Parts: sequence; C-alpha cells; structure tokens
Amino acid sequence: MVASTAILAMHKDLLARVVPEPQNFDEDKYAGIFHFRLWKDNRWVDVPVDDRLPVNEDGELLFMCSRTKDEFWSALLEKAFAKLHGGYAALEGGSGVEAMLTFTGGLSEQIELSEPHKDFYKTLQKAFERSSLLTCSILEEEKGGKGLSVLHEYSLTGVNKVTLPDVGTVELVRLRNPWGSSEWKGPWGDKMSMEDFLKHFQLLDICHLGPDTLSSHTTGESASKRWEMSTFEGAWVEDPCSCPVPLTQEYLEDNTKVAEVEEFRPSREVTKRFLLLPGNFCVIPATEEPDLAGEFLLRIYTEKKSISKEHDETPGIIEKPPAIFDVCPIDKEDDGAKPTENENEVDGGEGSKEEEEIEVDEDLKRMFNEVAGDEGKVCCESLQSLLKKVFERDGNPQKFSLDICRSMVALIDDNYTGQLSVEEFAFLYKKIKEWEAAFKESDKDCTGYLSTYE
Repeated sequence: MVASTAILAMHKDLLARVVPEPQNFDEDKYAGIFHFRLWKDNRWVDVPVDDRLPVNEDGELLFMCSRTKDEFWSALLEKAFAKLHGGYAALEGGSGVEAMLTFTGGLSEQIELSEPHKDFYKTLQKAFERSSLLTCSILEEEKGGKGLSVLHEYSLTGVNKVTLPDVGTVELVRLRNPWGSSEWKGPWGDKMSMEDFLKHFQLLDICHLGPDTLSSHTTGESASKRWEMSTFEGAWVEDPCSCPVPLTQEYLEDNTKVAEVEEFRPSREVTKRFLLLPGNFCVIPATEEPDLAGEFLLRIYTEKKSISKEHDETPGIIEKPPAIFDVCPIDKEDDGAKPTENENEVDGGEGSKEEEEIEVDEDLKRMFNEVAGDEGKVCCESLQSLLKKVFERDGNPQKFSLDICRSMVALIDDNYTGQLSVEEFAFLYKKIKEWEAAFKESDKDCTGYLSTYE
C-alpha cells in the first residue's frame, strides 16, 4: 500500500479526490475527525475516521508513517482504507494494485514478467500515454540484489529509449522506491534497462484510469488517448429451476470461443487483455466451482469506440394479447379504395371470439376428444397431432411444426393455461381456413409462396 500511496501523492488531482479539502488542524475548524473518499463496489464511498492512530510503547506509529513528524495524512488514509475493508488485518497480504484500485476506481491488470510478450515495451508506453499507474515487485529472494528489495513494491514512473553508437537502441524504465531506503545500483543510475528490469522483477501491476478520472487528470494529447468503458453490475443467484437448452451444430460452427481466462484466482479483481478483430462478442462471467451464487462487476475497457449492452431479457406476460381479426379476401372492385377511419385498428372485429359464437361440428369434436387430455383440452403437442388429422380429413395434408403449434396456443389461449378447449380449437381452425383462403387469393401464380410483389 505504501507504493500506491506514494503514486497517489505524485498526482495532486487524484489525491484531492481521495483526500477532500479543506481538512487541517486549525483550532477553529478541527473536530478530531477526517473523511476520505474511497472506491468500492463500483461507487465512491465517504469514509470518516477519528484522529486516533495505533502506536507502539515508544509512541511511534505502528503502520504507515511519514519522515516528517507532523505529517499524518498517509496514516489517516491507511486507517480509512482499513476501516473500509474490515480492519488493519485486511492490509496483510494484499497487492498494491488493490490499494490503487480503491484510490482511483480504475481497472487493475497484473502481468507476470517471466515470459513477457514481444510488444511489452509498447504496452508500457501505451499505459503511460493513458496516464495509467504502474507498480512492480520482486517475489523471489535470488532475484533481488544491487539495491533492490524482495517483496517490496516499486513505482514505475516512466519509459523511454536512447540510441548509443556502439550499442544501438536501449529501452529504459524509471523506478521510484517509495520507502526511499535504497535505490538501484546497476547501470543507468536512476533508470534501468529493460533487460535488467525483466531479469529482476517478476510482477507488474497496472491501474488503468477510467474516463471519469482521466477527464480531470489529463489534458492535451494524453486526454484524447483515453479508454472507452462499459460497466455492468450483475449476480449469479441461487434459484434452482429446470432449463432445457438445445444446442445445435450450427451454433458451434458459427460461434467459436475466441478468448478465456486460463486459471481462476482468489483475487478481488481478475483482468485479462485481449486483441480482438472487429465483431460481436459475448462475455460470460463464471466461477471455478459450478452452482455458486454471488454478485459481480464487469467492466470493459477498449481503445476504440465500442457498444456494449446486457444480453438478457426479462420474461413477461402480455396482459391481454391482441384479438384476432378477420382476414377477408381482397375484392378487386375495392382495389385502391381508401380505408375507413377504423379499418386498420386491431379490435377483434366481427370475427373475435368474444362476439362470435363458434359452432363445432360433431366430426371435429370427435377428433378433438381423441387427443384431448383428462381436462378436455389440448396442449401444443396434442394440437400438432390434431391438426394433422383434421387436414388429412379435408384432403389437404399439412405439416405444422411444434413451434407453430405453440405460437397458435399462445395466440388463442386467453386464460394463459397453455391449452385449448374444443371451442377455442374450432375458432382457431376457422381462422386457419380463412388465412389459407387469403393466401391463395394473393398467390396469383399458385406456387405456394408469396413474392415481394404479391
């Protein structure tokens, strides 16, 4: 956390957001309380703390402190951070990028330096162009030495290249030790070659600032190089239900997995960088163990403008579906006539079930009863079988898919039972015959299909 606080102190505008002004020890204003603004769960939280700090027997601060004896803002900020996360014990074992995330509300990215990609320098360069905040650390004892401390976070404050006559181009990084106890004692003094940097350091943490932070933090050219951000809050909740999901081969052929997180980690935030071609992509938050409930925050940063939306639909029931209206054959004599005032309104007309008494012939009723259930009604599966029999009786065999039958049940079933009575089926059969007649009237060339002109 020391490195993150040191980086925060280097940027006055970021510090002013976390440590609101004015707060001081003036006698007429001092009340023994301070407040800080820290980011948690996708929002800024105001955290008040009193002025009592933990000290040892000699009266020295136990945790973070400044070399200047009368400077306490860093210790008070640490106390606010501890309060937000449950106590000072929460500071043990955390990474600096988690603290930086709390201070800025940015997006954290962790890169292992054991096998850096070939464009690693360009990644650092772009990070600084977007005013990202970087820290690095050494994890193994043998990687230390030459003034570098193990298990100690350093601030990465810049990168550049120099060209030497006999050596060529050398990539350099600039480090800052927030403790100030020792510095790099190798070549290049305050700077360090990329070769030495990758030789000693094993972990790089990057905190990418969001557009809201960059708007006040950057000006000029760097202000135009900001991330495009999309944010979604959601949750996997425990709500057992039966959910059949059909998966066809065509889906696998057209929708392949383009990227994934290789391993699950018990971290506060997991970030992955992808290089994607223009297209449509679906991001699926997941847990290592199945059937785990939990809330999550998904944030997407892109260099180019992108559009993101939640791919989710809330199921709903229409209170009353639109009534079915009669489809009358086109009268050639009326061709071109203007519709009357209410002609285009879908109000059920004379053919609606509410106003029309349905007469069911005995043969239709007999076939209905053969497939009906105990309640004297048919579901979509029974309807499929019934329609097949009825149209075979009429000498006009037709195939009705299960989806079509399901849609027809939903269209006619005003009671939302998922079934049709014999009267409702008779009404549906009458409408199907009328639709068939209207179709044949429009199908001038008798192909069984309607052209655009038709």
